[in-house]
Amino acid sequence: LISRGECTFADKAFNVQKEGARLALIYNTTDELFEPGCGGEHCDPGEILIPAALITRSAGEALLSWLRAHPAAKLQLDPNGRIVSAEGNVVQQSSGRGPSYARYLKPDVVAPGVDVLSAYHERGTGQASYAQLSGSSMACAHVAGAAALLIQAHPSWRHDQVKAALMATANAKDIRVGSPAVRAGVLDRGAGLIDLSSASNPELFFSPPSLALPHLTPGQQVRQQIEVTDTRAQGGVRTWTISVEASPNISVTAPTQLSLGAGRKATFEISVTALSTAGDGWADLHGRSGLSDLHIPIWVHIEPSTKAGDVLVIDNDFSQFESYADYAGYVARALESLGLSYQVWDADIRFGNPQTIPDLDYLQRFSLVIWVTGDNVHPDGYYAISTPLTSRDLQVLASYLDAGGRLIAWGQNLAEASDVNADPDPTWGRAGFYHSYLGAHWLQGSVYGPQNARPQPPTLRTGAVGLPGTFLSGVTLDIGPVGDGAHNQISVDEIAPGGFRDGSDADLVQPVLMAVEALPIGPGYIGVIKADEPTLEREQTTIPYRTAYYAFGFEGINNNPGRTGRVALLKRTIDWLRDEVTVALEDKVASANDPVQLSCQVSSSVGASVTSCRWRIGQGEEARTVVSDQPTIAYLFPSRGRFPISVEVTDSLGHKAVAHATVLIANGGSSTLTCDVSEANPGETISYQVLASNTGPGPLSMSFTLPLPPGTEYVSHTGGSFSAGALRWSGSLAPGASFGASLRVRVRYDSPSGVYLVATAEFRAGQDTFTKQGRTWINSRLYLPLLRRP
Repeated sequence: LISRGECTFADKAFNVQKEGARLALIYNTTDELFEPGCGGEHCDPGEILIPAALITRSAGEALLSWLRAHPAAKLQLDPNGRIVSAEGNVVQQSSGRGPSYARYLKPDVVAPGVDVLSAYHERGTGQASYAQLSGSSMACAHVAGAAALLIQAHPSWRHDQVKAALMATANAKDIRVGSPAVRAGVLDRGAGLIDLSSASNPELFFSPPSLALPHLTPGQQVRQQIEVTDTRAQGGVRTWTISVEASPNISVTAPTQLSLGAGRKATFEISVTALSTAGDGWADLHGRSGLSDLHIPIWVHIEPSTKAGDVLVIDNDFSQFESYADYAGYVARALESLGLSYQVWDADIRFGNPQTIPDLDYLQRFSLVIWVTGDNVHPDGYYAISTPLTSRDLQVLASYLDAGGRLIAWGQNLAEASDVNADPDPTWGRAGFYHSYLGAHWLQGSVYGPQNARPQPPTLRTGAVGLPGTFLSGVTLDIGPVGDGAHNQISVDEIAPGGFRDGSDADLVQPVLMAVEALPIGPGYIGVIKADEPTLEREQTTIPYRTAYYAFGFEGINNNPGRTGRVALLKRTIDWLRDEVTVALEDKVASANDPVQLSCQVSSSVGASVTSCRWRIGQGEEARTVVSDQPTIAYLFPSRGRFPISVEVTDSLGHKAVAHATVLIANGGSSTLTCDVSEANPGETISYQVLASNTGPGPLSMSFTLPLPPGTEYVSHTGGSFSAGALRWSGSLAPGASFGASLRVRVRYDSPSGVYLVATAEFRAGQDTFTKQGRTWINSRLYLPLLRRP
């Protein structure tokens, strides 16, 4: 009789079989039953020769109680099968829940996947047979088959329309979860249980078919456009009644009716408001007409509105156990030197609990988490009681990162201390969090020498260097046994970038620190970072978080002369984690064969400088790429037309941003609108100069109109005519000729201040029409008190 835990079902059965057991009964942690899958190291044919079954927790505890009362009792099981009652439409405990990686609403749908009679082949022999199977292998097969039948019935449907049909028509109201079963939420069932007969005639397509809003704060409102397509080939106008069913912590408003003709499209807007309670919210937006009931699932995560501090330090150095030292103070003092607010959360004092770190809602009150393991080398499961960090803790940290969190993981034995995975492979079998989120795999437990010799990094010399081309370039660290550090770095792990054996995360992980005067079996890396950046080729990032993992202790860094100290390294790392790059690119109008200055405005949230700009001009096969180290280039466009331009900017910390604009190359495109001042006060005058230019090879008919800018009044003009509140001119210009006019205005005293005053001139040149703008900042009014002399 075995309790369910970290070890896989098959391995449990194999282990007790080795000890002579003739039967394995595994009792669950709840009273829910499901078919245990065969996973682990012992699933090959012929390895497990005894029966194994899963029973409920109450049944297992009852058997244990009976055994204690009757230690000599024997258990006899009836092997004959029988029909038992089972509740249908229940999402199993083992079924994947949302949200997904990067906080999308998943699952999309659910499908039958428990005790399914399925085609099967015997392992080893390949002999065809049938078996009763469970899991996503069965559920996915149902959905794939449903999609195939829909495409067969509707060959013109696109893949997104197949998905929309399956989701809109799925059954959500009858799906339940848990024991005792309660109604399933959108993170359990998505849109619901697929209904193929209804999906074949969905009547409406919704785009998007579901909605995820993972970053709302209390009181925040978001508006979302929903496109609806009537799938009927013929028929009159049909009216749908729109209604919303929502959880108490969100409010969803939508139009009450929608009318569509056959084959027609319409767009309506909904607004979602987060109310006061942090956590997850859900809604189903229904469209009903006659017997038809279609819906869109909505998931909202409400983040705390109050900030608890800049940094949460998770103290996991085991200083509450054995004789381990407490190193959290090293981090705390460094954060104080940087002027950052922080809280220290001692996970170790919460041992014996399935979760020892705060819930997600509390973590999200901090922009950064620092996890410190110190000398801790023992993972949960080493002791008879549960110790941090547990599997549940790592799941909470994963959710924090999937919501866009930032994490520094610091510790010389962190790979071992976090290894809650039973897989014995030390390189690729560590905890899923270690591989997936820290982006590393382990090479050896002591990069500076044989581990049994307790080797330390070099004394009063550089023991680690930052790699060129990274944000740690030029960093030199002394982590040896002399100085004001902890002198405890006797088992610094050597790690390598990439948490997946197939290399699928290679583009996301970068080594940043390398050990020197060491005995590496690889390149000697002891620090890696993981993040994703937008590029011209792939603007959508695949992960929203950033992590930095150092395989040595922060407490081991010495502030010795000529070396990078603790505060300096922490600042560089925090800057890298928090840096956000923004770039703006404005549309341009110019003439063919005139140099066009393309400029972007770049800013970094931590003040990092721009190191490179990649420009893409045009599109498709004719697109050209230009690289510059400044945010400005000059480019010659040879012909008329609209040219899309994009820029990818990289700052000194390696972070990127992408912006887009359009260059219109037009007849007369070199025409200009300028103003004589960049800022003005209410009551002062501004002069605008309009110049129409023909840089083309032939005569050109041109005109322009410059209306009075809002908040101004007319003073005078030269050239052209002023009528109906605008300066106007039209005529023909010879090649190389130009015509100029000016408009003088006064800023009214009631004009808004503290904003830009924008003047817009519209030009017409042959077949082309374009605008040019001039901007003047209007200063805020200054009020002075009038004092009367007594």
